Amino acid sequence: MKNGISQILDGGKKLILEGNKFGLLNKYSLKERDFRGDRFKETSENLFEFCDVLSLSKPEIISEIHERYLKSGVDIIATNSLNSNRLSLVKYSLEDFTYELNLSSAKLARNIVTKYSSITWDKPRFAAGALSNVVPETDFNLAESVFSEQIKALYAGRVDLVFFNDIKNEVSLLAGLTAYNKLMHRRKKIGDVILVLSNFDLEKVINTPEFIKDFSSLNFVAVGYRFNVTEKECEQKTLNLSQNFKSIICSFYADTDFSQQEFLEKIAEIKLNEKVKIIGLENDFMPDFVTELSKIF
Repeated sequence: MKNGISQILDGGKKLILEGNKFGLLNKYSLKERDFRGDRFKETSENLFEFCDVLSLSKPEIISEIHERYLKSGVDIIATNSLNSNRLSLVKYSLEDFTYELNLSSAKLARNIVTKYSSITWDKPRFAAGALSNVVPETDFNLAESVFSEQIKALYAGRVDLVFFNDIKNEVSLLAGLTAYNKLMHRRKKIGDVILVLSNFDLEKVINTPEFIKDFSSLNFVAVGYRFNVTEKECEQKTLNLSQNFKSIICSFYADTDFSQQEFLEKIAEIKLNEKVKIIGLENDFMPDFVTELSKIF
């Protein structure tokens, strides 16, 4: 793909990924009725703070949030689908909407990404299909099927790549990647993937040459851990992944004891490592912070 994400990273450019909208969504002061919308007003389950459902009940809000982050300088936006796998949706009695939720989330991201890529032709933007965990007790074949359903819907909505975020257990890691690998193999394509873990025990699984060989239809754009900017051990473990992966993502969540300036200084320091190609921002990082961050990237 022309101006594909790997080509941009190989050219020395570093990118910013927006990985979680919850902090900005809080600014909207949404109520239960907002999460339900007209579409789910008769639903018996409580949908309050289930952000993924907004892709169907309040799509204009998700589009607006995507646009605010892209306008501030983000290069990659994650679809509003992190918890939209069939097993997670059972809690809200929304499992029959699995495909539609993911498709809508992908289309919302795609539309805004296309708009901003045409505005800033020298700064391509990317839509990453966001997925997360199933419970560790899940049967592997079931987990693979669940991830496959979600990925197919995200690709139908024309995401550029898949983003596995906050992965905590081996079943989610391997079943998700297996599902994606098989889908790309059937399509005779190579699938781009960003992988962010939150469990250091998974290091023994991924930090081997065999791991990459097992997923021959995938291109690991960047791999890393999700951590607080103050956690030096996490930072070092993330950088250690560069032994087997050519690009690293450092995915930060906010620490309220740190000022915005301290965050910027810390990220500027990490940026000096040539292997760190993507900075991921989660939770309470607002667009105004991204604007300042993009000045040093």
